[in-house]
Amino acid sequence: MRIRREFLASAYYAVLVVLLALAVTGTLRSVIPGPVGKHLAEDSEGLLLALLLPLWIQFVRPRLRGSRREWFVTALAVAACLAVGLWLFGGAQGVPSRIYTLNETFLALAVLLPYVQLRRPLPAAVPLGLSGGVLLVVLVASGTTLITDLAETLAMLVLVPLGLDVVDRAVLDLRRWTPELWRWAWYAFLVLAPACFALLYDAVGGNFLRYAVRVQEAFVGLLLIELYFTFVLGRTGQRRGARQPVDVQA
Repeated sequence: MRIRREFLASAYYAVLVVLLALAVTGTLRSVIPGPVGKHLAEDSEGLLLALLLPLWIQFVRPRLRGSRREWFVTALAVAACLAVGLWLFGGAQGVPSRIYTLNETFLALAVLLPYVQLRRPLPAAVPLGLSGGVLLVVLVASGTTLITDLAETLAMLVLVPLGLDVVDRAVLDLRRWTPELWRWAWYAFLVLAPACFALLYDAVGGNFLRYAVRVQEAFVGLLLIELYFTFVLGRTGQRRGARQPVDVQA
């Protein structure tokens, strides 16, 4: 079982690296023609999130947790994400748009890395407050240039705390458990919501729906993260009275 999980984990990261490389070099549609290739090419921000955040959670977070260097290393990672994100956000002279658009993922990671490093369990007010506060900003200012330019960043900050601390809580804390019906309903939401936003925008328009259509990458990225930890690594949590396999990387 352990060898199988390690193989699947390696395959997950390898496939994401290849897809991301094809997306940022503009060759993905040639390799994967049709609507699948088109959507994957447009979801590079989500692919980057699905690559870097799990790498941190699986390999860096457990090694830092409780150590004296935990927050120093985390701060260095935040500074690096901010530096890259701000450089790309500023236009990164000479860099193609398909690359500098990745600024949104790096800026989101500057918030999400310290967030996932916090000890669990968290009070429910923390993930709900972060997601709700960012969503309120989007609702109030979705028509402004800055908020529009950071659409995927803000969507990631809304969705990731909900996905990892309200739904799939065992990703960050193996002692927590989520009912399967709740989990599958959330996955269905992540799949269907972008399509519904697009249909509603075509029917009625509006700034908020136009904004929502732009952020499908955040839905794709989070869905990949949760499916990876749940089905590849088996982090489904511990129901009371049941034993959960120990994951040394948790």
